[in-house]
Amino acid sequence: MNIKIFLCLIVLCFAQFSTSCSKSPSDPSDFGEAVLKTFAEEDYEAFLEMTVMTLTQSQFEGAFETMGEKKLSHLESKLEDATKEEKDEINEEIDEIKKDLDDSDTLEIEAMGAFMKMGSEDFEFEEWKEKMEEINEYRIQKLEEDIKDDPKKDEGEDYRKERLKNMKSESFSRENFGEWKSRKKRNNEKWEESFNSIIKEAKNAGINWEDASFEFVDYDKERITHDNTDIMLVFSYREKSFKIELDDCLQTNLGIIMGDQPIWKGPFVSE
Repeated sequence: MNIKIFLCLIVLCFAQFSTSCSKSPSDPSDFGEAVLKTFAEEDYEAFLEMTVMTLTQSQFEGAFETMGEKKLSHLESKLEDATKEEKDEINEEIDEIKKDLDDSDTLEIEAMGAFMKMGSEDFEFEEWKEKMEEINEYRIQKLEEDIKDDPKKDEGEDYRKERLKNMKSESFSRENFGEWKSRKKRNNEKWEESFNSIIKEAKNAGINWEDASFEFVDYDKERITHDNTDIMLVFSYREKSFKIELDDCLQTNLGIIMGDQPIWKGPFVSE
């Protein structure tokens, strides 16, 4: 999985600052407790600080670089026990990640793309058009190079040329700008709706947040070291336990960040 695929996953966040510049708890338990507190206090602004919504473009850029390095380290650790066939696949992934990490332009453009898609900042038409054209032109160039370097890749099922054709015909008109603004607005609304929905569901369940207590978090401890994973937040109220799913979380030196909206999961029943 190369660094561009990380972008599709929700990719996520790391700033080029020291570890003291944390915006969110880095320990999963502390993170879960901090998120729970935002619901209890109905503090939406504090909640957003632990999501991709408040990341800057430079923070996205740092995220791709850092997570690429983490993924690289993870893949290299898998080589020792891998079969020959597995080693070939892993080494191919390693080569792709190294190539992207060595290309500062790739990091910058993919960070810009993530920022334009997921960040909350708004733009005027001319600035939006300039950024979108820059992103598109660079991706066209990289795709043309990919086709030239490996013209027979997936022969018979190679969709790259069709994708290239679509990219070259891409328009960045005021109509497209309006559609982009609508998508951004809807994305912002979804975050707030999910936050308010959890508060509402808890109230419907008869929960008084003042008497609710954080219990624990459950997550994939191996996966979170190098990839995004869901964290299940479990809390209790009057001897009953409830859970909230925190989607697409990733550990960064900004702390743990949510890449997608949280989901109310209702009563928790241990197995």
